[in-house]
Amino acid sequence: MKDIGSIWRKWDLHFHTPSSFDYIDKSISNQEIIDNLALNNISVVAITDHHLIDVNRIIELQKIGKTKNITVLPGIEFRSELGGSEIVHFIGIFPENSNIEEIWIDLQSACNLKPSQVSEIGDEKLYVDLKETSKLIHELGGLVTVHAGKKTNTIENIKNNHDYKLKIKTDLLNDSVDILEIGNPAIDIEGYKNIVFPQIKIKLPLILCSDNHNVKDYKTKSNLWIKGDPTYEGLLQTIYEPDERVKIQESNPQCDFSKPFFKKIIIETDVNIFQNETIKFEKQEIIFNPNLVTIIGGRGEGKSVLIDYFAHGFGLNPSNTFSFSESFKVKYSKGICTDDYIDYSFDNLNNLNFLYISQNEVKDIALSHKKLGDEIRNLLKLNSIGFSSQIQEEISKILKDYYALKNWFNDTNPDGTKINDKETLNKIKKRNEDLLNSITNKENRQKLELYTENIKEIRVSEIQKTRIEKLISKLKEFETEINKELNEIDKEITSISFKNQLDELNIIYENLSVKIKENENENSLIKEQFSEIYKGDLSSLLESADNYKSQIETIKEMLKEIEKQEEKFALISKDKNAIPTKINSELLKQVDIINKAWSNIIEGHSSWLPEQKDLMKQILADREIEINGKLYFDSEKFYDGLKNCINGKYWRNKNKEGELEQYFNISDASTFFIYLENELEGELIANSDSYYINETEEFFYKLEKRQEYLYVQPEITYKSKTLDKISVGQRGTVYLCLKLATSAFSTPIIYDQPEDDLDNQFIINELVGIFKSIKKYRQVIIVTHNANLVINSDAEQVIIAKNSDEVLSYSSGAIENEVIIDSVCKILEGGKSAFEQRKNRYKV
Repeated sequence: MKDIGSIWRKWDLHFHTPSSFDYIDKSISNQEIIDNLALNNISVVAITDHHLIDVNRIIELQKIGKTKNITVLPGIEFRSELGGSEIVHFIGIFPENSNIEEIWIDLQSACNLKPSQVSEIGDEKLYVDLKETSKLIHELGGLVTVHAGKKTNTIENIKNNHDYKLKIKTDLLNDSVDILEIGNPAIDIEGYKNIVFPQIKIKLPLILCSDNHNVKDYKTKSNLWIKGDPTYEGLLQTIYEPDERVKIQESNPQCDFSKPFFKKIIIETDVNIFQNETIKFEKQEIIFNPNLVTIIGGRGEGKSVLIDYFAHGFGLNPSNTFSFSESFKVKYSKGICTDDYIDYSFDNLNNLNFLYISQNEVKDIALSHKKLGDEIRNLLKLNSIGFSSQIQEEISKILKDYYALKNWFNDTNPDGTKINDKETLNKIKKRNEDLLNSITNKENRQKLELYTENIKEIRVSEIQKTRIEKLISKLKEFETEINKELNEIDKEITSISFKNQLDELNIIYENLSVKIKENENENSLIKEQFSEIYKGDLSSLLESADNYKSQIETIKEMLKEIEKQEEKFALISKDKNAIPTKINSELLKQVDIINKAWSNIIEGHSSWLPEQKDLMKQILADREIEINGKLYFDSEKFYDGLKNCINGKYWRNKNKEGELEQYFNISDASTFFIYLENELEGELIANSDSYYINETEEFFYKLEKRQEYLYVQPEITYKSKTLDKISVGQRGTVYLCLKLATSAFSTPIIYDQPEDDLDNQFIINELVGIFKSIKKYRQVIIVTHNANLVINSDAEQVIIAKNSDEVLSYSSGAIENEVIIDSVCKILEGGKSAFEQRKNRYKV
């Protein structure tokens, strides 16, 4: 079996034939039905005639359908007793390989659908009990869909005007219905996902169907896409994964996000894998799904050998033991839904960028926190960051900085007036004060000042209100999310509540609103009072007063800035004292570069979709991984180096441990710079006490010597702990998450046995979710013996490795395929249990 696994196909799960009493053209043949479905690219159709399973017709449609690669599922549409004037319709759908005749006999008997009974009652007056019939459909191995949303004969016809009716509807959706067939995707999808499902504590697949009664006029409002094998088992996956396996849209969802992926391996003849060994790859083709591919197999069956050899061919797993062969070829697609491919032959090394994580690589790196730090620095592309060698030249040209600041004081505008001159600014300030005085008097000055102060207060209050609005929204979202997770774990856990905080914030918010209103009312009153005594243009008067006062305040700030620059100028005049500032600035720049690199990863690109930003949050922020640039000062190396510069005899005579440290009082970067600014340039250097030698300044200022004890490094923390304070397993988690995050939406990932690097709880609780999200944006291929990674990650394809007398072969298929299910349960420990968990995952 060489199957690509679960892919998106067009399905129609509500379709009528001439066997329905209300079909438009009874002369249409079964061949015409299949031909028209094929023209519309339908891969799976459910025949759902009214109160009837036409056994012979369905059997014939299934035979004809096979010639067009169309799967025909037997089904039946019922009218229920519910809904009032517009009764609720629902459908039963059964496996393609079920005993249709027996199912129909059972339904006829239980639902009074025998021909004589139908004839007596009449087709249009037939109805059945929804709950009891749904129970029977499930017992017969089928599933139930119900009309919903804006579709006619919808379950929404059971109104919510009484609590008991709402409970009836909720119970039906929880206990009787598997899938909802909606009528208006633009409205219904949002309503069910955001309102209904959270309320009923369950997620159901939402589908859109043709409800076609004339195949010659086949049309739908949009296409129904289901990711899965074109089988009833494929349909069941939508129940287990209602968000990921069903899409209602025009185009193929696989084309929503273009990503490069490995399309297939072509082994043209048997290929010897290792030099001087007999083990070989069998002649075959291995087709890869573009999403999540899992490779499984027993010990020695060849699951890791395949990707090791694969990585070796691209220079990512160099080894002298592998042999090269032009018969081993790889087809690489540059994007989804394109025909742009690159073909690689393994007769020599190839170059291609993708993420390959070899077996135990994460664990090996995580054992050393220094090695891990270096790897993370590499991931963030920070290896080239260091103290610029040019800074040494800048230090020697300190006068350039001096004159730059001096020129700042002499800057002029086009008319020659100095911009940063105290005297000039004070004149402008006085002019505005005089102008303000010219439009005010003793009677109105206080009112004008109050008017402008009110405007200022209103602006401040509005800013504070906006901040409170955002905080309230965050608190509500956090409360909802946490309570949802608590409820999933145990419904008995007490919910969290921010009611007190929200109440207090609302009070503050209301007080601000009152304050704004008071300010506005006060200003309105001032305007009224002015209108009584001022007969000119009142608006211009108030605007001018505000403008003059604003300019006065601006000039005051500029004067403050000049005072700061004067202080800086006084400092920079001392040439050597400017050097520490320059060194510090350069180091802080490195800190900023690291922080910005991290910020870019966390915040993402502006072109990213909200789902991509959520994924980045899921990988990093949600598990409290942080990176910050940090300035390190190595005190031990500093004093060891300093001893080689100063007069050793002098300090030996002191003969006291710690005397050197006590004298210099330099313990960190801060005290280092303080000393350079205040002491090194001063009398300690200038005097001739003989305990300094000529190398001292070089030790403090020369890059090669200084970077031994003063340097910038990224500090990585996990849950607020640095790497040296966390376990090897946690360091592995940090490394893997960063490795995934630094190129989350680009090239394929190949990972050999992540379970060897990570603890099972992390795999179950976090890695499964990461792979489920990230596979939308990049192909993920993993070798694993962990059932959770295969099943709960909803792998689109499972590849099974087999070793027959040192000849390796590979079969593949979807996780819903019976052969694959059987193999997973046999090969992987916990496989059966994982499948059971999967069946219940749609419960929320």
